[in-house]
Amino acid sequence: NIPVITLDRQATKGEVVSHIASDNVLGGKIAGDYIAKKAGEGAKVIELQGIAGTSAARERGEGFQQAVAAHKFNVLASQPADFDRTKGLNVMQNLLTAHPDVQAVFAQNDEMALGALRALQTAGKSDVM
Repeated sequence: NIPVITLDRQATKGEVVSHIASDNVLGGKIAGDYIAKKAGEGAKVIELQGIAGTSAARERGEGFQQAVAAHKFNVLASQPADFDRTKGLNVMQNLLTAHPDVQAVFAQNDEMALGALRALQTAGKSDVM
């Protein structure tokens, strides 16, 4: 009988009396639309995914996939980095080796994006967004 208030993540148990959240689907789509505006239709993109099964990863990924379809992106790779900066760095380093022609990276959170940015900077990839 404890009321639950959730913030940006859904709860699987308890009586949720209030939920405060951003629109993660829309956020993923807006990010993808921005990539299309800057890198163009058919851009070569890498996606860094959050923790599988979490609402944020599912919803942001869903929105990004809407943009992928709308802008005909060439998704070179989609790989989990678990919302973690160090994993984002390591995953991005590995993916850069396999896909040096990447034009843009979509990360499902800021920590993975910062790790990916460090990998891009270290590799001298200043033209990748």
